[in-house]
Amino acid sequence: MDLQTQRKLEKFFELTGIGVVRCEAQMEVRMPPLRLFVDATEGRVTLALTTLRRTRAGLGCLPSLLGACQPEWACGVPVRACCPAGRPMLIAAPPVACTVGDWLACFEGMRRVLIRLAVAPA
Repeated sequence: MDLQTQRKLEKFFELTGIGVVRCEAQMEVRMPPLRLFVDATEGRVTLALTTLRRTRAGLGCLPSLLGACQPEWACGVPVRACCPAGRPMLIAAPPVACTVGDWLACFEGMRRVLIRLAVAPA
């Protein structure tokens, strides 16, 4: 991972409140009730956010998850949705030109959507 990407990741973790994380090419950070996966390869960063546990809705939540993926709350970054093993997951790969603020807005939007699903009643 290049130094610029590493510094952006360090700032991102600071702004999210996650704190100090040793930046590596692939990272997993648990933030109950969610889990964040970060992949930093060749200057590109992919953020994948999922629930720690299966949701009560399981695969049934996919249509609402897809409907919630709006570019407006992700600074124009496309967000993909899937439900591997009944766990809702949102994935974003911001362009290299995006700022840490763009990453943060994208992350916060994904977190809001998944928190609603994680605590939704049966």
